[in-house]
Amino acid sequence: MACRQLPALDTHTCAPQIISALHRRFPTNFTPALITALASVLVPSNKAALAAMAPEQREKEDSTRVARQRPVIRVCAELALVGVIRDAPSRSGGEWIMKALRDLVRPFPDANVLYMA
Repeated sequence: MACRQLPALDTHTCAPQIISALHRRFPTNFTPALITALASVLVPSNKAALAAMAPEQREKEDSTRVARQRPVIRVCAELALVGVIRDAPSRSGGEWIMKALRDLVRPFPDANVLYMA
């Protein structure tokens, strides 16, 4: 009997569902620690440290940072949409995710579209 390959699950699709289930079960213990951890990943790079790097090293650092932050941004956006991440008890997390995105793109002058809001 041959074993067949199961399709790989996209972790970005499963993560919000798992996090939502843990949030419903442990809202006071799990959720604040998770939001703090997610916010720490979305912190922009240190400008002084980047300025001290060689241009090719800076480009490599930027690409690894973007690769690390992209799935976190997606998960945070989905968690804000379903109400796990909130700005206040009666508000969704839309402003939280927009502030995180603005902080990430602030060093790039071509990203002025986010400042129009």
